[in-house]
Amino acid sequence: MLKLVGICVIFGGILGGIVSWNENRRMKIGDMVLLEQFVSHAVYRLETEKVYVAELLEVTGEKSDRLRDTFQDIVAKMQKNDCPFGERIWTEVWRKHRGEWNFSEQFLFLVTECAKGLFGDNLRENIDVLKHIREQMQIQIQEEKVQWREKQKVFTPVGILGGIMIVIILL
Repeated sequence: MLKLVGICVIFGGILGGIVSWNENRRMKIGDMVLLEQFVSHAVYRLETEKVYVAELLEVTGEKSDRLRDTFQDIVAKMQKNDCPFGERIWTEVWRKHRGEWNFSEQFLFLVTECAKGLFGDNLRENIDVLKHIREQMQIQIQEEKVQWREKQKVFTPVGILGGIMIVIILL
């Protein structure tokens, strides 16, 4: 009976680990998509009407708690006028919140580069920069999805087979 309980605990732990890993990857890709949607929304709003960055941040931040917290931090620093350069505030806040996001260095670089498109002087150049960043984000998201599928094909069977091997050893 005790061996049966041990077997169930081992398989439960392995399956829990696999599910947790999948959920973390899904959240990471979801966050990447949210930021890509923010850039798309910013491009649209900048092309169709004059809009303030703070307004863009407030509207988009409603979709995710972490995104809202990061954007609120940016808006608060802009309103306090801690730094006259919005680009610097954007970059500093994203670097401060880096640990919460689990993005690759390449994607984090793209996020910080958004500041050039949001706080630049020339509207046309800003839109072009944001469009380029959006395209690069879409490429990064697709690469992340491909990597996730490839790793999932390996991790799931290896995890289950590893659990079976541990059970056999314990028997």
